[in-house]
Amino acid sequence: MKNKSLPCSALSFITLFLFFLSAPYAVAITDLGTSPRGSRTGASAVDNHEPKPRFVSNAILVKLTPQARANLKVTGEEVNPAATGHPSLDLICRDHGVKSFRSVVTAGAHRDPAAAIHAWYRLTLPGPEQWVSSSRRPTTTS
Repeated sequence: MKNKSLPCSALSFITLFLFFLSAPYAVAITDLGTSPRGSRTGASAVDNHEPKPRFVSNAILVKLTPQARANLKVTGEEVNPAATGHPSLDLICRDHGVKSFRSVVTAGAHRDPAAAIHAWYRLTLPGPEQWVSSSRRPTTTS
C-alpha cells in the first residue's frame, strides 16, 4: 500500500505545483483588459489604438465602368470636368463645381491600360484641401 501512496502523492504535488505556477499568468492575462479610463475588455482596448480613417476634405474618388471609361474624353491624365464625354457626368460636375478630374495613376508606356486601377479617378471640389479624421469607425455591411 505504501508504494501506491507515494506515486499518488507525487502526482498530487506536481499537479499543485503546476497549478500555482500557472496562476500568475492567469492573473496577468485578465489584467490586460483594464485601462486607466476604466474597465474594458481586451478587444476594445486594442481597438482604441487603431488609427482613425482620414480623408481629404475636397476630393472624391470615383470608379468608372469600362463602358464609361471608353467614352471618357481624356487628355493625358486629365479630364475636362465640363466636357467629360458623358452629358449626365458633365451636369454633375457643373452642379458641384468640380475643379479637377484626373486619373489616380500616371500614364506611361509600361502601364497596362486594362488594369483595374485605371478605373479610378479623383475629382477635386472647390475649397481648401484639408485632412479630416473620421469621428466614427467605418461599418461593414454583409
